[in-house]
Amino acid sequence: MIEVQDLRKRYGHLEAIKGITFSSNVDVLTIVGRNGAGKTTLMRILSTQLAPTSGHAKVNGYDVVKEARKVRDIVCSIPQEAKPAGMASPFEHVVMYLTARGMTFKEAGSLLGEVLRK
Repeated sequence: MIEVQDLRKRYGHLEAIKGITFSSNVDVLTIVGRNGAGKTTLMRILSTQLAPTSGHAKVNGYDVVKEARKVRDIVCSIPQEAKPAGMASPFEHVVMYLTARGMTFKEAGSLLGEVLRK
């Protein structure tokens, strides 16, 4: 379930999201629009990568600002521009992914080591 109420995002004088409100209770949600319509900004807010300027958004009942860690536990966002980071090993790529989701390096390394041992 996604709930968005009067969500806004401003970059200086540019208003990327202009007060959108919607709710959706579907397994797959498609967001379409022209270039510059705010699709990527909305996805970054919903996945806790970016804070809104104002308004509220919830994912499965969790506030994307106040309960960001809980949202990160259930949401995964991989941008289309995602590319492997240079010469990083597969282990390092997974650690980078886990730290981007909010884990510390120590937590990520420990979890990954545990999973690999199984």
